[in-house]
Amino acid sequence: MTPELSLVADIGGTNTRLALASAGRVQHDTVRRFANEGRQLPDILQEYLAAVLPDGRPTRACLALAGPIDGDTGAMTNLSWTIRAPEIAAFTSAGRCLLINDLQAQGHALAGLDSADLTAIIDVTPTKNGARLVIGMGTGMNAAAVFPTAQGAFVPPAEAGHVNLPANTENGRRVVDWMLANLGQAQVEDALSGTGFVKVHNALHGEALTAPDLLELVEAGDEKAVLTMETVVALMGGVVGDLALTFLPRGGIYLTGGFASAMTPWLTKPHYNAIFTQAFANKGKISPVMAAFPLYVIGDDFAALQGCAAHLANG
Repeated sequence: MTPELSLVADIGGTNTRLALASAGRVQHDTVRRFANEGRQLPDILQEYLAAVLPDGRPTRACLALAGPIDGDTGAMTNLSWTIRAPEIAAFTSAGRCLLINDLQAQGHALAGLDSADLTAIIDVTPTKNGARLVIGMGTGMNAAAVFPTAQGAFVPPAEAGHVNLPANTENGRRVVDWMLANLGQAQVEDALSGTGFVKVHNALHGEALTAPDLLELVEAGDEKAVLTMETVVALMGGVVGDLALTFLPRGGIYLTGGFASAMTPWLTKPHYNAIFTQAFANKGKISPVMAAFPLYVIGDDFAALQGCAAHLANG
């Protein structure tokens, strides 16, 4: 008997990742990545299904979106797409289509991660069955708490990237002031996402350089670029620490997304790791609590697809 196949998707601001899944597991030979620029989602779905499922149709679909979802409609935060579940179900001939936030999908994927897919930034022992927290830093930024229940993981949606960026240091205040003057607001996503590094450098030094050029300068020891990296790492540590206090994820904190991956080589260097962990733990009289939270970066770029598959299987 041919197994029933589900369509799973991780739709970010820059790329869409697609796969087929069966019995709650992604079929890895069907995973594909598509650039979103200049395209619409139906075009991508049509191309994908024609290539991997030309003579069939998915029985169900689960799409993880980088943006808020209201009922059966999702609006991408950093892309001018509005996605409606009934339209996707009709277009793909899937009998049922679910929309979830992309960080919810990452949360559902945590249970299936291999230790080889994780890089430890704060290496302490997690509490068994403790709450966990996944933080996505890519084209945008968001977070989702993962609470264990008898029925499986409960992962409520959030839009954490749009809260105010904290300014706890002199350089942090300079960044916030620049963002307020030039962007009209200073949100976490403005600093801790794909374009954040560039914005922080501009705020500190009045230079609009590209991220690759800035990273080369950091590697070369350029004084201004190094200060930018130190400021970004400190902001990152402070924000992640704030989220840790909000959700108390003693089961672990997991960073994911392109920006988080790009930062990993720096966060593992002793100098920058010390800046990150100090900002993470600097919470006044409650600072001792911060020692309970392990923190990792997820290296699996397609984990959200497995989260969608698990969500369909459990639902």
